Amino acid sequence: MKKLILLFFLLCIFVSCSFDEYGFEFDEKSFNIAKEKWESLGLENYSFDIYGETCKFTDYFHGNVIVNDNIGKISFDKYTLKEWNIKTFDDLFSEIYKSYQNAKKGYSAGKYDLVSYKIDYDETYFYPKSAEIRVHKGSDKEVQGVLFYFYIADFKILKN
Repeated sequence: MKKLILLFFLLCIFVSCSFDEYGFEFDEKSFNIAKEKWESLGLENYSFDIYGETCKFTDYFHGNVIVNDNIGKISFDKYTLKEWNIKTFDDLFSEIYKSYQNAKKGYSAGKYDLVSYKIDYDETYFYPKSAEIRVHKGSDKEVQGVLFYFYIADFKILKN
């Protein structure tokens, strides 16, 4: 009976613990496949809305992006990210990858306990349609860290 109680207790501990609080997660293969498929489409004229939140979910943003001849322009609602250089899906792929490379170096150097990139790709056009990026040190996410979430809506091909 003691073994059964001990087993139940240990099972409760393991089930209640969040195992994604430490570790490294980035599906580089899926990322590269989606990026290559997106690039192979050769789309240069499109629009989309991007919605997201950063850090401690205090910086909400919404931007409307219009891309003509692969040159993007973004206009934000009243909540604006001051440093936002992503104006095309090529930019988005590039920024995600640069961020991942920096986080990977920090993780390897012990700067972070958790690096997690959860990205969903559009099944037709292969752009990143949503992502949750978490990078932090320590069990308390507020010690040091980055939390960034975005999703894409209203994607439209304009003219090609």
